Amino acid sequence: MLLSVVIPFYQSATTLRQSVASVLAQQVDEMEIILVDDGAPADARQIASDIVAGHENVRCVSQDNQGLSSARNAGVAVAKGQYITFVDSDDTVVPGTYAAAFAMLKRHPEIALLEFPVLVGEGSAQAHQLAFAPRLYTDWRHYWLRTRAYRREQVMRHPFKMGAAFEDIEFLMRLLPSCPCIATMDEGCYHYRQNLHGLSSK
Repeated sequence: MLLSVVIPFYQSATTLRQSVASVLAQQVDEMEIILVDDGAPADARQIASDIVAGHENVRCVSQDNQGLSSARNAGVAVAKGQYITFVDSDDTVVPGTYAAAFAMLKRHPEIALLEFPVLVGEGSAQAHQLAFAPRLYTDWRHYWLRTRAYRREQVMRHPFKMGAAFEDIEFLMRLLPSCPCIATMDEGCYHYRQNLHGLSSK
C-alpha cells in the first residue's frame, strides 16, 4: 500500500461526502482511505457507512468521542500505507495534488515529510493561500511549516498527544528532529475550511 489517508469526522454530515470525494478523485494507485468515527452523530455515521459500501478502498473505524488527536492516532494504528496524510472532514484536496506529491517523492525517495500549498479559509472574504517553492531541507531547523504528508513510520513513533491544544504544532515539534529530509512543493492545494462545529474547532 502506497498511501493511507486518515479522515476523522464528528459533526461533518454536510461536508464529509465532498471531502472524501476530493480524495477519491486523486490519481494515486494503492491508496486507502480510513474514516475515523469519533463518536459522530447518526447522520454523519450513515454517510460514512454509505461511502464505505460504495468503495472497496475506504474503511471506517469507530470510537467514543475522544477528540482529534485520538481520532488521528486511531487511523494511524490501522494504516497500511508507506506514506500517511491527514484530511479534516471539512476540507478538500485539489485534483492532482497527490499525483504531484508522489512524482516528487519518486525523484527524492529520501523525503520523510512533504508540504504542499494550502488555501486557508476557503469560501470566506479572508481566504488566503500559503504557497511554497519546490525545495528540499536537510536540516529540520530551517523548516517551520504546517505539514500534510508524512512517512508512516515517523508518525508511528510520534503519536498525537491527547488533550493538547494546537495538537498539530505540538506533534510537528516532536516529529521534525527525526526527519532527515523535508520538502515543499508548488503544485496541488489543500483547501482548509473552518467548521465551527467540527473536530478541529472542538
